[in-house]
Amino acid sequence: MVAGGLAAWGLGVVAHRGYEVVLATHPAYWIRTLDIRSDGPQVTPERVRQWTGLQVGMSLLEPDIGALRAMLIEKVPVIREATVSRHFPDRLAIRISERIPVVALGRSGFLGADASGHVFSMAPGRETLPRVVGYSEVLTPGRRLTGLVMNAVEVVEAARRPPLAGLFRIATVDTREPDWLTLGLEEGPWVRLSWEGMKEKPTPQSRLALEQKLRSLARILEDARLKGRKLKTVDLTFSDDYIPVE
Repeated sequence: MVAGGLAAWGLGVVAHRGYEVVLATHPAYWIRTLDIRSDGPQVTPERVRQWTGLQVGMSLLEPDIGALRAMLIEKVPVIREATVSRHFPDRLAIRISERIPVVALGRSGFLGADASGHVFSMAPGRETLPRVVGYSEVLTPGRRLTGLVMNAVEVVEAARRPPLAGLFRIATVDTREPDWLTLGLEEGPWVRLSWEGMKEKPTPQSRLALEQKLRSLARILEDARLKGRKLKTVDLTFSDDYIPVE
């Protein structure tokens, strides 16, 4: 009984492999359509074909779906997510989700980072993004931001979200001081900023503390606007009870 079962299993394996060989070599299952789409401007079908080596005429069964997906996410920092799927008889589909930059890094602006702190090369046309400057570490595509540079991203993200969205515009975030960030606003004043929990792993409490500081900044700017006063500096490194302005 056991021997008979093993023999039947072995015949089944051979038959299955033979079926795969037939599919892999039959012209009806060669790739005729490489359906490659991305939700962003940087990952083009041509680049995906270069990165993966995929081409029309290959067997639809030849590509390792899991390995292709892993390679794209690991080797191309601008890619946040990728799916690869076969559609018989002759179409291979790839869908790409690109990282959305929220800041430009350095004076050149060739590198950007998304809200999670992933670093990647940016295409031209992002000149209006807030620029993070003043750091000494070498940042390259594929790295993950930490420390004050990541704090700078947190500030920009907080300022982009309601209820703060549109109340002021951050042009630069300088990270050279160890205890605070210096914001350069398009409206004019320079802002020193620190908040409780800034140097620790973000928590709901630290995010709330940051939002409260930025709300205070928005109130100060609005008050100055209504009074026709042009501010040079705002110091948000103290408590809300003491905010020096100049």
